[in-house]
Amino acid sequence: MQSRTTRIAVWDKLIRLFHWSLLAAVVISFYTTKTTGQPFLFPIEVHAQSGYIIIGLLVFRFIWGLVGSPYARFSTFFIRPEEDGRVRQSADDTACTALCKP
Repeated sequence: MQSRTTRIAVWDKLIRLFHWSLLAAVVISFYTTKTTGQPFLFPIEVHAQSGYIIIGLLVFRFIWGLVGSPYARFSTFFIRPEEDGRVRQSADDTACTALCKP
């Protein structure tokens, strides 16, 4: 019995690029606070530019979270209770009463 699985790319290419760029900018920013010069001639300027890149990436992500692809939107991050599908119980029900009810 074979099971066929299909790959579904949930994150689009812009979100993947955003995540890797953010990681690179944070690593560069962290590294330039710990170094005194090499390989950068002016590490504080590189650190500042890295900070500007991080701010720009976060602004892009905020805008893309509002108008981007369906999986990138902030509205799909959380499931509404009515869309959840699980049975909701009232606050006075306990696990035992939920199991014992016919």
